[in-house]
Parts: sequence; structure tokens; C-alpha cells
Amino acid sequence: NRVLNVDPRNRRALVEAGCVNAWITRDAEKHGLFYAPDPSSQPACTIGGNIAENAGGPHCLKHGVTLHHLASVTVHGLAPGAAGEGSPAPAPLILGGPGCEAPGLDLLALFCGSEGTLGIISEATLRVTPAAEATETLLLVFASLEAACEAVTRILDRAIVPAALELLDKLTISAVEAVISAGYPESAEAVLLVDLEGLVESLPAQRERLLAEHEQHLASIQADLDKAEEELGAAKTSAADLERALHERVAELERTRGWRWWSGANCTVELDDGNRRAERRRGPSRCASQQYGRSLAM
Repeated sequence: NRVLNVDPRNRRALVEAGCVNAWITRDAEKHGLFYAPDPSSQPACTIGGNIAENAGGPHCLKHGVTLHHLASVTVHGLAPGAAGEGSPAPAPLILGGPGCEAPGLDLLALFCGSEGTLGIISEATLRVTPAAEATETLLLVFASLEAACEAVTRILDRAIVPAALELLDKLTISAVEAVISAGYPESAEAVLLVDLEGLVESLPAQRERLLAEHEQHLASIQADLDKAEEELGAAKTSAADLERALHERVAELERTRGWRWWSGANCTVELDDGNRRAERRRGPSRCASQQYGRSLAM
């Protein structure tokens, strides 16, 4: 369960299968290096299990999963005596090698993620990566989960590749805040956590590019809202014009045909032109006029 060696020149770390994931970065960071795959169980999970499952983590978006950081593994197959009584254990098999790639079939890729069905790992040589010069985390807040998901698509469509990109919905935000009070806005329907990394000089450009895309989308949403409000205002104006025209028509009928209508808390509205009769008990006056209008349309 040890980190056997860190080779900063070749950016390799030799570890035993029981070595905890976080220990590798702990030993490598003194050389300005880190081990990129970072599953959520990083402080407790072991490299043997990571290889068996081809584990990833938040930063696999940019850096890749375990296979992309695996140079070689030492695999033990049959136990002593399994090939026959008194037979010795077969020699361990080394898949991969010290270089970037080994000739022949890529058995290392076949083994990684096989969930322990092809053999037992005793040691692994891992690739360790130079740590970024600077990092920055942005919190983007959204009024709906759908909008947050669309933002992820837009970010990737624009070839913006953050080190990590995590979405939290309202239920997750509430659960996190109840336990650790991380400071997420509980009124939000969703948030995106965006990790940027690179040279110190490159971060402002990355940040501005991402925020410009986000602000452009917000401007588009605002334009849609403005248009909807304008259409609603026009509809209200039309409704007001219609109601005014209705009252004018009622007044005209009262003058020309002798129709009468009374309004009150429990008034009776009577319409009679010799052919139709409609009686309604309504109040206040606005309800009476509306019923009057319906009767006129009969």
C-alpha cells in the first residue's frame, strides 16, 4: 500500500495496488506534479480499485480517466497449485511499459476496467502530470436546470475545456448546504462549478471568454422576456379596447332600442328585443356587463 518511487524526470510514479489515490499527489507535489484522476472517494480509494474500475473524477473532463494515466501494471493470474497439484505460481505478467505506448495489442487497455476478472494487480506505474501554474473556480447560477444543462453544451461547443465542470441541482444544493454550508445560493434552481487552470496570464482570457458566452445567453433570455412582456402588454391593450367597445355598444343599444340594464350586488339584468330573453343575477357591475356582452353575442 505504498508509493514506491516518484520519478520527476520521466513523470512516473511506481505504486503498490493498495496505495491510496490521494497519497500519490501528496508525494508528487513536492516535484510540482500531481496524479490527475480524482474520484470523489480520492482520500480513501486505492489504485488497484481505480484500475479495476477505470475510475475518473471531476477533472477527467480535461485530463482523462485512469487508463490515460496508466503506463504499466504487474498482474498475477493463477495462484500456486491452480494449474495442477504442486505446480508453482506462474510468473507475473507486465502489461504496458515505461514508454508512452508498447508494441502489439493494447492489453493494458483491455485489463483496465475489467473489474478484477482478468487478474490481480500488485504494482502499477502511473503517469504524473505537471501541476497548473494557476487555477480559478467560477460559480454560475441559473433559474432552471434546463438552462444549466444548455450552458454545459454551449461551453463545450465553443471549444472551452475547463479542468472540471460540475452541475448541482436545487435538491443537491440544499443537501450540501444542510451539511457543510458551502455558500451555494439556495434560491437557485441549479449552479455550475467551473474550474479553469493554466498559466497565470491565460486565466483572465479564459474567464472572459466563458463569462462572455454566459452573458450573451443571458442577454438572449432577456430579449425573449422583453418580447413576451411586449406581447402581453399588447394583449392587455387589445382586451381593454374590446371592453371599452363593448360598453359603447351597450350604451348605443340602450339609446336606440330602449334596452336597460341595472347593476348592483344582486341585480337582475334583463335583455329583451322581442326575440331573445336572457336573465342573469350578477354583481358587481363589471360582471353584469360581461354577462350582458355574452347575451348580445347569442
